Amino acid sequence: MSTATSVPITTRADSLPGARPRRLPGLGAVLRAELGRSRRTATWGIPVAVVVFSLHALLVAHAALTADGWNDGVLPWLNPYPAAFALPMGALTGVMAAWRERRHRAGGTAWRGVSPALSATARVSVLAVSALVSQALLLAPIVIDALIRGAGWGPWSQYLLFALVMWVSVTGASVWGLALGQWLGGIAVGLAPALALVWSAAGALQAETPTWWARPWTWAMRPTLPLLEVHANGISLEAGSPVWNYPVAPGALGSAGLCLLGVGAVLLGARRASALTGARRAAGALAVQRLFTLRPRFWARTQAAEPASTGPLDTMPTPVSAPDASISAPSGPVGPALTQGHAVPAGRTVVAGRIAHAPQHSLSPAVLAGLTSPGSRSAFRAVALGLPWRLWLMLTAVLLGLLGLTQAVYSAAYALPLFTLAGAPIAAWVAGATAWRAQADAWRGLVLRARPAALTASTLTWAMALLAAALIPAWAIARLGAPLFPTDSELGGLGAPVYTFMVMPFVVFMLAALAHAVAEVAGTAVTVGVGVGLFLMGLIIDGNEVLVATPLWQLAPWGWIQAAGTYPGRWAAIAAASLAIGVAAFAVSAARGRAVATRQTE
Repeated sequence: MSTATSVPITTRADSLPGARPRRLPGLGAVLRAELGRSRRTATWGIPVAVVVFSLHALLVAHAALTADGWNDGVLPWLNPYPAAFALPMGALTGVMAAWRERRHRAGGTAWRGVSPALSATARVSVLAVSALVSQALLLAPIVIDALIRGAGWGPWSQYLLFALVMWVSVTGASVWGLALGQWLGGIAVGLAPALALVWSAAGALQAETPTWWARPWTWAMRPTLPLLEVHANGISLEAGSPVWNYPVAPGALGSAGLCLLGVGAVLLGARRASALTGARRAAGALAVQRLFTLRPRFWARTQAAEPASTGPLDTMPTPVSAPDASISAPSGPVGPALTQGHAVPAGRTVVAGRIAHAPQHSLSPAVLAGLTSPGSRSAFRAVALGLPWRLWLMLTAVLLGLLGLTQAVYSAAYALPLFTLAGAPIAAWVAGATAWRAQADAWRGLVLRARPAALTASTLTWAMALLAAALIPAWAIARLGAPLFPTDSELGGLGAPVYTFMVMPFVVFMLAALAHAVAEVAGTAVTVGVGVGLFLMGLIIDGNEVLVATPLWQLAPWGWIQAAGTYPGRWAAIAAASLAIGVAAFAVSAARGRAVATRQTE
């Protein structure tokens, strides 16, 4: 028995006279490689979403004028950033980096002499730089706007300290997203942002409790309250509030500790991946060794079965008699039939004999008819085969169960806003995004068989059929206890649930088409980021009784179902605008279909 040993491989460059042995790449080289691989990915796409969030907060602050302070009191309007936006976006950045490396085979570095710890360190460093850029882009529009309007630099120490705290927290979220992506794989792409959103919401709910120090989810939220001059629920601080005296350092240090724990999890994940790669490499080497061991035996048996070669005589023609009529080869396009005295090289007589003695398989007439006539084809039916029906059915069950629980514990006063602000919009967005994701891997082949417009129309039709089957029962559960035709109403005899039902198909179609178009053109990470941003905009504007009465409701299409129930006179405008936006999104998807097929996304 022989044992396999590793033999050092010398390249041509190393064998040249005077050549010096090459050194392993250091941190600088690996960091440059990581920066190159992160170009045009979610690592630098998420900061763009942060800019959009900053501009939205600035616009709302100038339009609402509900808070006092520097630059129309814009700092309190940044409260949703630590409460629901920053950590999910950070986790999404990290998990998309892990997914990118998994799909791209680590850019080839897993098979080279690069330390796993070095690669992980470079990746964490790039994520930290991305988080720092996000905080800079969050404050830049606000400060520039204040300088243009003549408000000055304002409380620069407060917002710079706020940026520092958020940098630590977002870096920690990115690192933990990277760790989850390493350990769980593709499922972490949706799981990591969802867990970060729950973590942030729990921190906002319990940030002002006396036992905050024992609840790590509050460590990112509590230090920002005195810096943004706001309570955790978004209400501006009153004079004498104890929140003014909350220390910043304990929460920031706790977040830094969580970040270091995440770095440890990333290093363990990189070591585990390296061990798996080494095992695969050893298995591959063993397979190659067996191949080269068995190949001589295989060729020896093959040559023994063939006639002995006679050298130049092998190529001499041998007369062949005319074949029997029952097995004669057809002439014409296939080739001329063999005739008496036709010469065939002797080396080919063996092949001819094998063909003559090969077993003949007879096919039934039905199979032959199916092979000769392809029959009818339907892009609509073909698209349905690849859609994530199991995922959709599971999410439908979750939605119905959550609304039923809310209706049983509370009432329609809570269940109906939950449906209009979260249930229906999230279902539409997830349906559109996952519908594209299900077709993305096969898209390059699909566009060769059908037009992109037909494929997109089929996909959105199936998505709308599913949403109708899921949202109509959900609406029926949410409106239990709410009158449909109140007699003492000023709404023309129709209740708010009726108006929400009237605009629901249009808004749902708009959101599904938008999600499909964004996922197709920009990728999964941008789709998740845009969805979270739209959700926060709908929650802040359409969920606020003061802001929904202003023209700002037009900037929050996510909550237009709720806006129609609150102000029924808007239902016709909402339906028309939703239909127009949905058709425009469909047109973008259809127009970009072939261009998307020629490039690699994510």
